[in-house]
Amino acid sequence: MKIKVLISSLLLNLGSSNHLIASEENGISEVGGQIVKDGDRHEYLLDYKRWNVAVNPFGVLGDIYSISGSYAFHKNFALKLDGSYSYQMNASDDSDSKKASKSDSISEFALSVPIYFQKAYTGISLETGMLYRTLKYDGKRRTEFGPQLLLGYSWMWDSGLNVGLGFGAARNLVAKDRELVGNGYFRVGYAF
Repeated sequence: MKIKVLISSLLLNLGSSNHLIASEENGISEVGGQIVKDGDRHEYLLDYKRWNVAVNPFGVLGDIYSISGSYAFHKNFALKLDGSYSYQMNASDDSDSKKASKSDSISEFALSVPIYFQKAYTGISLETGMLYRTLKYDGKRRTEFGPQLLLGYSWMWDSGLNVGLGFGAARNLVAKDRELVGNGYFRVGYAF
């Protein structure tokens, strides 16, 4: 008889979807009646944020402007597009101000698929994709194009605010020696 009562109560509890609902009753952050640290409720929910837009907040200090947008098409996979531009005006070596000054610039675009081991925009990720970078310096132009692999880590809070950083390398298929070039990112974003 006790087994039938136990099985009945388990079936009733499993049939109820209330145990997955996050709430803030009485000012307490909880999921399914269990108290969780404020800002960490998303870690206990099965649902995930689909879109993320991020920028490098410190890039403005160094004239590096970058933006990233991604769409999570699966709990562990996203499609990500990055764009960066850096421009630096260098003073002429000659003190004659009538001479034109030189300028250096870097523009970069990457299309990649980050693989998140927990869920989208949270935790460790392995990002594979293609990189296209153009460098202009001292009147010369250099192009880098090829596959890239980055290892990253992201933190996300319940609000959708997230911080991510990563580093890795790309193989430059344009160069004769097919050299490896470094790549990385630091982003602060909002997932929704």
